[in-house]
Amino acid sequence: MFYRRSLAKEYFGTDDPVKIQELVTGMDKFEAAAKVVKEKSKGNTYMIGSTGDFANLFFANRKTPWVVDDKLVIDPMVDQLFETAKSFRQNGYEAQANQWQEGWFAGMNDSLVDAKGNQKQVFSYLLPTWGLPYVLMPNAAPKEVKEEGSEKSKTVGKDTAGDWACINGPMPYQWGGTWIGAMKDAKELDLAKEFVKFTTLNADTLKAWALGTYTNEYLRKIDPSIGDKLAQGPGDFICSQKVVEEITSKFDDAATSKFLAGQNSYKGFAAAAPTIDLKLIQASDDAIQRSLNDPLNNYASNKQTKEEAVQQFKDAVKSALPDIIVE
Repeated sequence: MFYRRSLAKEYFGTDDPVKIQELVTGMDKFEAAAKVVKEKSKGNTYMIGSTGDFANLFFANRKTPWVVDDKLVIDPMVDQLFETAKSFRQNGYEAQANQWQEGWFAGMNDSLVDAKGNQKQVFSYLLPTWGLPYVLMPNAAPKEVKEEGSEKSKTVGKDTAGDWACINGPMPYQWGGTWIGAMKDAKELDLAKEFVKFTTLNADTLKAWALGTYTNEYLRKIDPSIGDKLAQGPGDFICSQKVVEEITSKFDDAATSKFLAGQNSYKGFAAAAPTIDLKLIQASDDAIQRSLNDPLNNYASNKQTKEEAVQQFKDAVKSALPDIIVE
């Protein structure tokens, strides 16, 4: 979880990551903190940009996988997600910005406005580890936008670098990640196996990936046909605990740490990683969880009852994954 230091200082009297973490450990505390943010900002700051931001927390803390014996299983955590999303929506704790769209990004550089043009702010974002270098950092700067009905452009937002901090957040979670495998009937199965080992188990490869060794210049020496844009910058959190422990200190003075006012995010990610449980992951997870987006939004907005929203979810799963039994 990434939060704004200046807003934490204003609303909670401290921007210390340890103390802010204490205030948001567990969804009950997270919601209580959201109430404080709303009240002290007079409704001008939202705790989060979108209820979708915390969906992965509930998904990651289920006790049962989505599919058991080819049947859809709706874990009790899904019901908690429905209720939490509705509470945040109805109480005005979220900006109601769609993830990955303009309004959601606007909260990162203080260019968010409501329908009347009033400036609003977002206190925190619940992002994946890759959200820091690829999402938050690029969008926490002023942007040039076209003026409505004109060819002219104007600068909106401000540079918020240095005003962010990183903490664990309400619950352990994982979001995405890169997965690699080989088809069982691959023509070059042994070669595929070696490639998987090279990309996931080779310490030198992992170090190079995390530390930004694979610049465009480096890669073009291997293959000149790749063009002048392909590159892998530093900051990706990798899968080897041993390698992570070896390279964490190298991020003390990295661009990511400077963005976080000197806080080494890699150290925080390393501490959080052992709390994440991946045993429930299945190939169908993404399709099932996407099927929940519209029903969740409809219930949070009072457009559907819980029963109607759950039925819409089940119908969407049936459509996306006809081989799964939905009762």
